[in-house]
Amino acid sequence: MASFKAIIRGVPERPEIEIVNVRLGPGVGHPVLFTAEVGTRDLPVIGAAEDHLKDDFQDKIYQWLKLRFPEDEEGRPQEGWVRDDLLEVVGDGIPFGYPNLTDPAFAFALERDLRAPGQVEDDLVATISATPGVPDIAAINVRSEAGQNSPVLFSTLVGTGGLVVIDLVQDPLGDNFEGVIYDWYNLMFPDGQVGWVRSDLLMLQGNGRKFGLPVLDEQRYALYLEPGEIEPLTGGFIPGEADDVTPTTRGGSLIPEGLLEGTTTPATRGGPSSCLARLVGVPGKPHIKKIDMYSGPSNTLPVTFSVDVGQSNMKVEDVKPDARGNHFKGHIYQWFNVSLPNGTKGWIREDYLAIVGPCDEWGYGTLSRSTAPMEIERAGSNGASGGTTATPAPATTVTSDCTGTIINSFARVRASNTTRSDEVGQLSQGDSFPILEVKQEAGTNFKWMRTSTNGMDGWIREDLLAYDGECGDYGLTPVSTDLYPSPMRNYVWVRGYTGPNGHWGWDLGGPGGGTGEPILGGPNGGKVESILRCTRCTAAAPSTIEQGLSLGDSSVLSDPAWGYGFGNYVRVLYTNDQLPESTRQALAQQGLEGANIFAIYAHLDEISVSQGQVISANQQVGTCGNTGNSTGPHLHLEIRASMLPTISGWLRLTLLDPTIMFSR
Repeated sequence: MASFKAIIRGVPERPEIEIVNVRLGPGVGHPVLFTAEVGTRDLPVIGAAEDHLKDDFQDKIYQWLKLRFPEDEEGRPQEGWVRDDLLEVVGDGIPFGYPNLTDPAFAFALERDLRAPGQVEDDLVATISATPGVPDIAAINVRSEAGQNSPVLFSTLVGTGGLVVIDLVQDPLGDNFEGVIYDWYNLMFPDGQVGWVRSDLLMLQGNGRKFGLPVLDEQRYALYLEPGEIEPLTGGFIPGEADDVTPTTRGGSLIPEGLLEGTTTPATRGGPSSCLARLVGVPGKPHIKKIDMYSGPSNTLPVTFSVDVGQSNMKVEDVKPDARGNHFKGHIYQWFNVSLPNGTKGWIREDYLAIVGPCDEWGYGTLSRSTAPMEIERAGSNGASGGTTATPAPATTVTSDCTGTIINSFARVRASNTTRSDEVGQLSQGDSFPILEVKQEAGTNFKWMRTSTNGMDGWIREDLLAYDGECGDYGLTPVSTDLYPSPMRNYVWVRGYTGPNGHWGWDLGGPGGGTGEPILGGPNGGKVESILRCTRCTAAAPSTIEQGLSLGDSSVLSDPAWGYGFGNYVRVLYTNDQLPESTRQALAQQGLEGANIFAIYAHLDEISVSQGQVISANQQVGTCGNTGNSTGPHLHLEIRASMLPTISGWLRLTLLDPTIMFSR
């Protein structure tokens, strides 16, 4: 039997159910595309996937089948996902992990083999991971060919695993991240489809030797794997390969044959004439296996990737003081910009490092043995790299009826409206300046504001500031005066809402980088819909990072013991009559007239309320913490709308930007 087909069986015990929902993806959190009648037969199965939230019945996780339906009235093809407890299947189900069935069988009662077709122990297997540091991305695109300009074949959910790597090429246009050229992986999916995914969206595990990569006993981030990491063979052929296999072509050139024969080793970056750093980790916390690297000299800036403790031969490229002036017993932390042996660069704070070699250029002298930088009095450590002092330009005053104020700990002023342009200076939290022009950044949702202040003429991104005054001429909507205040009164702005495919809320950093700042409910009261205490979080290691797990680990985001990544959290219901008038109007404009708002206050250190409790105006619900899927003390504030005062699933509710309800 050549094909695998499904029958909509519905729920036999409930004959009144005559239709079922067909969804965009494998989970009830995905939108309903259309409905299908119970009894519809001969629907070709074109995909299969585990429930993306691992929803289950009596400990058996639901599977979802992607089905092809008859064309609609306008002749358009229809496809969508239906859960296995609503289906019978028949035919050759082997490509989808099911048996070959001569008679229809209840799909939920079948055990599905989750391995991809053709997967064997010697395969290199990929898992969709999205981008470390951006855990809220739910799905990524799979393309027909290598390259960001290639057509999108379909989308797949973050966490999808068991994808067999069948080819690997370098980005055809040389697109790169900080000098690391992306690779593209051709993957076979569980439904038999094949497509290309970029290396910064993948974790890999298994035998990578046929692609010039090492044998990976545990998952590794694909972006930072290079052919030079291959473990030398001791003789014989690569297990599972034919005798005539040749090295795979990458970027138009063959992997050096010596790497396969073990006759060459990769050159060490830097060398004895360079100042080199080694990642020593956190003394007294051996469970911490990885340390985050940042985009600049501050832990309020984006995390670009993580590095294994023990990494050595990192060449020191620059040293700068902490951008926020953070210190330990009066000693301002210094940050090291280092390049790893594979060429990637990032910033890391000095208390995680040991350095050795000629480090005179950075004020540490020549070191014959590895030494912790904090043990050395750095020459010229007055704020600028190389020991020089920056001289501010003369102050200038430009008037405007529209004024911006920095709400982040600091903000870079750029030469043009993109983060890729040069930095012309910085402003600090609380600095105000005239807004002279507003431009959208191409290819993003961000607006940039041009200013001329303190001798700097440049651009500042909108999420780093608040604005006030006569700003209508610049297309800026005045902020309503009746909004709820920020739930954390003292905070450092970290990042805001960027949409359903980006960051789902606000992140407000703890003042001074610490925990304990009170988190307050709304000024009109509310009701605690639910609380969850993170049972995996400990006092010594409250976050996933501190327990050696990668940021955005799919197992964490589906684990209630981790609070589904939220750590300790409180979820509060604000009924429509408790909302600001401007919020009610904005909801009505979005077709949500009369809707209620649920707000989740996540990553808390302490929870101060109980489930079902009615809270008074501005009552404390908890304190700022660092629990769950978190890189440091902060509050994650996320809001969703519902026409009902109850929740049947958090992801089923309508996601909103907190600016509809809260002021910054």
